[in-house]
Amino acid sequence: MPPTWDLDRTAEGVVVRGEIDLGVADAFEVKASAAVMGSAVANFLVDLSDVTFMDSAGLRALIRVLEPHDGQGSAARQA
Repeated sequence: MPPTWDLDRTAEGVVVRGEIDLGVADAFEVKASAAVMGSAVANFLVDLSDVTFMDSAGLRALIRVLEPHDGQGSAARQA
């Protein structure tokens, strides 16, 4: 079965596409966390405009990616 989602790094952060659900939430969290940790930008952008579906597991993964950066001198935000 082909992947139902994709994540690409950009100069400002990442662009997420497709469906983020229980079946891919852990992989999404790992890949998104690596992108955030490997970024030197002060305001990391998570562009969700191409996400077609996100369930509560996907939302939980997104929150877990963004939480460690809340109030630590850098900001991660979603669009």
